[in-house]
This record gives sequence, C-alpha cells and structure tokens, in this order.
Amino acid sequence: MVVVAARIFCARVLLLAGLLLATGGAQAHLLSAGQGAINLLGDQLVVLIGVPVGILKGVDDNADGLLQPEEIRRHQPAILEQLGKGMTISVEGLAGTVAHDDLMVSVHVDDNKSTNQLEWGRRIHIPGLAGSKDPVRVRLNWYDAALADSAQQSYSIQVRRVDEVETAMLGPQHPEHTFLAGRWGTLQSFLRHGVEHILLGSDHLLFVITLLSAGVNLRRWIGLLTAFTLAHGMTYSLSANGIFYAPEQIIEPLIAATIVGVSLLRLADIRLHLAWEAAMVFVFGLVHGLGFALAMANLSSAARFPVMSVLGFNLGVELGQVLIATSLFAVVRLTREGSLISDRLPWQKLIAGASALTGAVWLWQRIQG
Repeated sequence: MVVVAARIFCARVLLLAGLLLATGGAQAHLLSAGQGAINLLGDQLVVLIGVPVGILKGVDDNADGLLQPEEIRRHQPAILEQLGKGMTISVEGLAGTVAHDDLMVSVHVDDNKSTNQLEWGRRIHIPGLAGSKDPVRVRLNWYDAALADSAQQSYSIQVRRVDEVETAMLGPQHPEHTFLAGRWGTLQSFLRHGVEHILLGSDHLLFVITLLSAGVNLRRWIGLLTAFTLAHGMTYSLSANGIFYAPEQIIEPLIAATIVGVSLLRLADIRLHLAWEAAMVFVFGLVHGLGFALAMANLSSAARFPVMSVLGFNLGVELGQVLIATSLFAVVRLTREGSLISDRLPWQKLIAGASALTGAVWLWQRIQG
C-alpha cells in the first residue's frame, strides 16, 4: 500500500509540474472553465483543461449543477472515461499511452464543499515525441452528436513546444484544430477551413445556391463567382489583418439580408444585366467576407502566418464554390438529359421562395439578437 501511495504521489507531482509549466506558473486555480493547456515535455504530453460540471453525465447525483467531494470520489472512473472520450490529441506518426489522469477542484462554492468546475490533468507518454516537429491535432468530441447537449461553450486551447506557442478557439463550428503546423500546414489547414465554411455554413451556402440557380449559364456563373470571390477575399483579408472590422451584430443580419435580396429579385422576375448583377454580388460579397473573418477570428495561426492563412482560406472558399457550381450543373444536365434547364422553370422559383423565407427568418432572429 505504501509503494502504491508513493507512486500515485510521484505521478501527481510530475503531472503538476508539467501543468505549471504549461500554464506559466502557480495560480490560485490553474485554469478557468473553457480553457486548456497542452505542454510537450520530452516524450511526455501534459494536458490540463478546465471542465464545467455541466458537460458531465450521470455524476451529479442531486442535480444541483455542482459536484461534492463524495460525488467526485464515487464517480471518478466515469468522469475520467467521459473526459477521455471528449478530447482527442494526436501527433502524426506517433502513438502514445495514458500514463496518468487526475482531477483537481479549482473553483469552490457552497462553503467550499462543492464545485462547479473540475480541472482534468492527463499525462500521455509518446515515444519519439522529444525529437518530433510534427503538428499536434486536437479535437473536442463533446460537440459530436452523442455528446452535443453536453458542450455548448467554446474552449481556448494553448499548445506549447519549447519556444513555440499557439492558441486557438475550439467550438461547435470549429471542433478540431492542428497546432504548430508551420507555414505549409497553416495553408492546408485554412484551405480546409475555407471549403468547410462555404459548404457547411448554411447562410453562405444558401446565398450561392440561390444566386447560381437563378440562371444556369457558364458565362454568368464565372462572372458572378469571380465578383463574389474578389469581394469576400478583400474584406476577409482586411479584417483578418486588423485593418477593418465590423461587429457581428451588424454583419450577421446583413448576410441574411443579402439572401433575402437575391431571392426577391428572382421571385419578382427582375433580370439585371450581367455587369449590374456582378456589381450587386460584389457588394454582397464584401459583407460575406466580413462574416468569414468573424468566424475565423479566433484561429491564432492566422496571426502567426497571415499570408498563408488568408491565401489558404480564400482558395478553400473558391474551391467550395466550384464544387457547388459543379454539383448544380450536374443535376441540371441529368434532369434534362443533356440540355440546360430554362431560366423560367418552377424549381428556380421554389428555391427562391424557400431562400427568401429562410433568409427573412434569419434576419428577424439576428436583429432580435
């Protein structure tokens, strides 16, 4: 028993030392809820993350939103199992094993007998880590379908390797990030972010589909997508580099308004000359670019490698637009046995009507805050 206790004590001392290095020194409590630190020390990867009690299931016996010491002791295996499933950390080409887990109480309420937050510490042994310069990939699985109701807040995660430090905000829209990836890794990462943002961002996706479906014509598509790309690339670049900024309370309603605008033009059967339509799309693209910048503002690799991040993201958005256009064109060709669909077929009005209604609902919701 003495030997086991001694081993546990030593493991905790080593873990705490790594945690203090990761967080820059001793504090009254190491991290606030929603903050995490990962430190690469030789072949050891030391993790500390502040976890609110609300993300844990089946451990708060009296459902008061707090954990008493007895609840923590009783449910410690279940707590550690949920935390282990909730966060994945990997270094390319290397495999590791968990050397030690620990739970620490950092914020006390209710006469110091209960807590609304736990600090989870984990030490992972990864042979070969000390000589590796590969990036570190972190994913918060709490946002997956099975755990989606358990994690509704964002987490600020900092990864440190010797003198390299990078911080990124992870949340429902960005649950995974590759840290310490260097210039080319940043380009690849932001390329992927750009594709995902245009394909998975419902408002941007709806805008592009409504715009393209209004008239299936290759020349028109090239002109409009070029105008949209130049515009959003301009404002995204300016905002990403801190030259221009617009608050979310203004930009999000304006994005919804652009959807309503293009939809109403189609419903009213108003046909603009291509030059004027491209000018309108350019103006709308300026607004969408600011929306892109807001969504990507918390990725610190953008600050570390501004050129690569801006270039990669804009290329990714452009690639996403090409995929949308290609898919729409393929549907058109297949449904008409090789002929382009007429501009006046009902399906276009249905898309415009649905877009106008959806955009109007979003506009109302975003104005209301």
